[in-house]
Amino acid sequence: MGRAPVLPPSMSASLSHDLLARLEPLKSLGEDALRRLATKASTLALAPRSPLRSGDVHRWHLYLLEGELSLIEPGRSPVHIEAGALRARQPLFRAGDTRARVVASHPCRLLKLERELVDVLRQQDATSRYDIVDLRISPAEGRLFRQIYDAYGRGELVVPCMPVVVRQVQALAGSQAPDIDRLARLIQADPSLTAGLLRAARGLPDHDQHPMDDLDAAMARIGHDAVPDLACRLAGQHVFEPVTPELGARMLTLWRSSFVTALLSRILAGHTRHVDPERALLAGLVVHVGAIAILDHVNRHVVDHDADELDAAIGDLEIMVGELVLSSWGLGGELAATLDESSAWLRDHRGDADICDVVLLARRLELEMTGRDARLPPIATLPALARLQAESDVDDLPHRVLEEGEREVAKTTALLQA
Repeated sequence: MGRAPVLPPSMSASLSHDLLARLEPLKSLGEDALRRLATKASTLALAPRSPLRSGDVHRWHLYLLEGELSLIEPGRSPVHIEAGALRARQPLFRAGDTRARVVASHPCRLLKLERELVDVLRQQDATSRYDIVDLRISPAEGRLFRQIYDAYGRGELVVPCMPVVVRQVQALAGSQAPDIDRLARLIQADPSLTAGLLRAARGLPDHDQHPMDDLDAAMARIGHDAVPDLACRLAGQHVFEPVTPELGARMLTLWRSSFVTALLSRILAGHTRHVDPERALLAGLVVHVGAIAILDHVNRHVVDHDADELDAAIGDLEIMVGELVLSSWGLGGELAATLDESSAWLRDHRGDADICDVVLLARRLELEMTGRDARLPPIATLPALARLQAESDVDDLPHRVLEEGEREVAKTTALLQA
């Protein structure tokens, strides 16, 4: 593979947007956005043996353009990265990780892109796509999407909590000595509650404003004494109250699929060398947030529908609505990209297994567990399985993950039924 182009040492208005178009998470941006981003790019020189800590550069996406370095993350084996390699097309540091560092083994030059500008351009690009969305959906779906998009613009896009989770969280949080580990397991069963805790942690005065996507870290930042009361208040803000048994059954299926996919994603990531299990848990948990938000909107506004129309609307709109939800929560980037490809069953790519491989296989295993996998490609044919299996020490990875998953689901189910 050829070496990546090297930027001049200062701001470069002449930087080719073709280079940026090969980087993650910029690949989805249009040419105008890439050209604008190119004019704001700068570079950073890193001398041999010089360390660079992620907490010191959290405002930036950094990419290796020239040289070689080692990425060191707590609890993980160091990763050697060379300019021009596939890994060099991804940001050096994961969003929210303040403990990682890189150490140059040769003189290096890094590309710097401001995270906030990237997020703004991605959102603007997404909005422009939504302007023409009615070309490929029905008029009724177009109206439904516009209503949801308007709610997003007003800051009123809602993903509700499930009543069974709310009851148990409030009961546990209200006890004299709440069990934080049990409370965390309950919170991790609900996308809205998890997002609420993450947002609360990001909003604390001593937080440095980079995204946080690890629930354990968020709870530690908030303080374990304060978490029960906060969780109790969040749980009562938006509770799903179905107006028909049909909508209640649909929501229950989506919610259960979400938390089972999340548990399987964390287990799968634990068998890989390159995917963080806690981030995989979050990616699995939010995989149905678009569909959940659509159902809640239909339920709260008593939107006329029949079963087939609702199935079609969810199929056509859930990814776009999911991206809006993630944006409203201050999440996105890798999570949004994973959401976009989480049902592309034959998705293939070069290089190491990534978080989308993990979530995609977890979704497929969850569908097999519940018998909803008719007409889907067999698990053994998925490129994601081949890539994950190659990184695992387990001979039959799907069988092992299903066994472990059933135990984890049973633990959470027992808490919810207590």
